[in-house]
Amino acid sequence: MRIRVKHLKLGELVFLSQLDMVNTILHALRRARIPFALSEGFSPKPKISYGLPLPVGAGSLAEYFDLILEKRMDLEEIREILSKQVPSLMGIRGIWEISPGVPALQAAVSAAEYYIWQKVSGSDIDNFVEKFSNQENWDYVDRKGRKKDLKELIFNFDYLGIKQGLAGFKITAAAGSKKNFRPADFCDLIRTNSKGKIEAPGRILRCELYSGGENEPLTPFSGG
Repeated sequence: MRIRVKHLKLGELVFLSQLDMVNTILHALRRARIPFALSEGFSPKPKISYGLPLPVGAGSLAEYFDLILEKRMDLEEIREILSKQVPSLMGIRGIWEISPGVPALQAAVSAAEYYIWQKVSGSDIDNFVEKFSNQENWDYVDRKGRKKDLKELIFNFDYLGIKQGLAGFKITAAAGSKKNFRPADFCDLIRTNSKGKIEAPGRILRCELYSGGENEPLTPFSGG
């Protein structure tokens, strides 16, 4: 039996690395006595795969992992016993059974949706964001020193206005091994273009992962 689990990563958990989150999940599965399958060989490992890694410091409403079980179990039972073993800020949002032919999580993810909030320290921000969003290119230099256009990675961009001194943005962008939008790149780019009126780094929340894109519609990952 192969299942897909969706969970949160909020509060103090945002400061955990991907490896820390993996260990937290594995410990919870063992305490819950979920009968997960193991690989063969001298060092058997749980047959589990994880979704797109989340930057340290970012929160998420849509973290995923796939797990193969040794025997069938009721999905609601799994959710109930596993929910008691994970931290409350890592609450289980859903569990689905998926077929063996469904692609692995990291191979299937093509886009992600983010909410980003950045502190405002200047005036006339609304006009700046309008001009910025209408620019043909959002040129930036990536971590390897290569000049790229960040706008090529964006599917949808919405400015949410300013609340409590924070400028809000909702962005759906390419994600995965082929093309990958980094929220930190956006935060740095808009800070530079605003000449510091919008500060970086920002507060980041990932809301959903998607498959599809390019010449087909984006499909939320929930349920596989």
